[in-house]
Amino acid sequence: MIILISRSGSTASKLLNQLSPVERNQVKVISNNFATEKLDSFFIHHHPIEFKKHKEIEEFLLEIEPTKILLIGYLRILSKKVCERHEIYNIHPADIVNHPELKGKDPIERVYQEDPAHIKYDRLGVVLHKVIPEVDEGKILYLETFPRSATQLQAYIDSDKAALNLWKKLLDIV
Repeated sequence: MIILISRSGSTASKLLNQLSPVERNQVKVISNNFATEKLDSFFIHHHPIEFKKHKEIEEFLLEIEPTKILLIGYLRILSKKVCERHEIYNIHPADIVNHPELKGKDPIERVYQEDPAHIKYDRLGVVLHKVIPEVDEGKILYLETFPRSATQLQAYIDSDKAALNLWKKLLDIV
């Protein structure tokens, strides 16, 4: 299994810490953009693979045997060839089951930009879906919703917590 991350990898680190040492050693962590000053200490010992360019990751993924890939905070879109070669899963930080208009970039920001006098989104959510070439269109495996918080910052915290729960559910069946 491969985990693709960008930046610090804090959610991936929390997830990997739930695995046994044997399971953890079977996971490759790959990033296109480590924020080394914020890199979770877990990864310093896990020896992640870093590529400087997204294209290099794509080339690597096309050369290896088909495998399961988790996109945990990976902020790039994978090519059709990569999507078709591997079994890939992603978290989207919005309830796109009930609100498909929240597909795409920055859904939490969009929710909190709405007119406070006309709140449409009283519940927020996170989905875990299979990745296909079309962005946020893959089969949704899990949805977790939670009440809308007073602040956007709290919504991010709630979203991260829900995402970790969904990743755990997936790993129980992967």
